[in-house]
Amino acid sequence: MSSLLNSKTNWIVIGGVLVMTYLLISRWNTQSQLELHQTALIAGIEDNRWGPCKKRISQNYEDRWGWKRDDLKLVFQDIRSQFLVLGLHLEDTRWNVTNNKATLTARIRVGGTPFGIGSSIQSMINRESSPMIFNWEKESWQPWSWKLVSMNHPEIDMDGYEPGDLVKATKF
Repeated sequence: MSSLLNSKTNWIVIGGVLVMTYLLISRWNTQSQLELHQTALIAGIEDNRWGPCKKRISQNYEDRWGWKRDDLKLVFQDIRSQFLVLGLHLEDTRWNVTNNKATLTARIRVGGTPFGIGSSIQSMINRESSPMIFNWEKESWQPWSWKLVSMNHPEIDMDGYEPGDLVKATKF
């Protein structure tokens, strides 16, 4: 046994096993992965960066407004185009995880520096009492393969709005 611990290679292997165990337990568990993906999605919207959002949205995304994945890019750009600074805050968050599906229920609060119709967007969202519902699915065996498959808010009506309308309206 003592010769096993005297080898530098064995210590490297033992250290690697301990690091992998730590990652599996802490970083790659379902709850941590879901929270990381949700946080990155929100940060991508706030920073007007589609890349981090796109990585977390399923190719099969579809919601009650009839929007698909590519529509969300336009929706996020529309929202962001009405704020100099945008802050999205989730309150009263509740996760429900069953097998390869997860639902986050949370109230969204909008902060920041609005202009144009940003104040109206901010007021509309902040006065809503019902929570937003984010539905996630795990798309493979990998712990990080969670993707957003739909969002819903029962009180937000999008009649007459088409994704991209606000960005188009600001172009001369």
